[in-house]
Amino acid sequence: MHDHSTIPESIPYGYCHCGCGEKTTLAPQSFTERGWVRGEPIKYVHGHNTKLPPIVYEPGDTKVCVGCHMEQPLTSFSKHKRTRDGHLAKCKSCVAAYYREYYKGNKQKHLQRTNGWRENNKDAVRAIKRNRQARERKGIGRVTLAEWEGVLSRFNGRCAKCGSDENIEMDHVIPLARGGTHSPDNIQPLCALCNRRKSVKTEDYRGRFYSNLGLPLDEAAD
Repeated sequence: MHDHSTIPESIPYGYCHCGCGEKTTLAPQSFTERGWVRGEPIKYVHGHNTKLPPIVYEPGDTKVCVGCHMEQPLTSFSKHKRTRDGHLAKCKSCVAAYYREYYKGNKQKHLQRTNGWRENNKDAVRAIKRNRQARERKGIGRVTLAEWEGVLSRFNGRCAKCGSDENIEMDHVIPLARGGTHSPDNIQPLCALCNRRKSVKTEDYRGRFYSNLGLPLDEAAD
């Protein structure tokens, strides 16, 4: 196990453990990961622990989790760039258990916050859903909300086949089932009815839309 002992015995009680000579404040609450005990002096003046030399591990080193107090391999701890040894003080299992308990105790608050964000960001939710569905169907690529909005803007928010502006959906020109990519250059806006009729056929209506507007294809692609 790596030796984490860095506190000189000469540092008096209530003073910063980095050796700067400044007094520390009392912990307002217990915080195991930081080593706080409510009402007791904290170890470091804010930011002073970063002045200490980093802890460098050797291959095969282990550390003790402050949650379960078990000595474990370094791979059992998530990396964290703001700690001296580059890893969290709690092992992955303890962190997961903490968040499970936190979610149980704050389920309604979490759901309200999530539902509120979903309600105010419907387009972003749809974009996330489309990307997830594409991954599930083994589609390669990703279409961001900004990219999809750019495509919609080029088509004035209308269906590329019939020109309707109702129930517009993202369609893959070359369907994912036929090897098409989930990327901006392979999508076109179609209304729900045209999208259902197209099904898994490879049909590109983008040229037809521009022709109906009287635009040359090379100008439309700019």
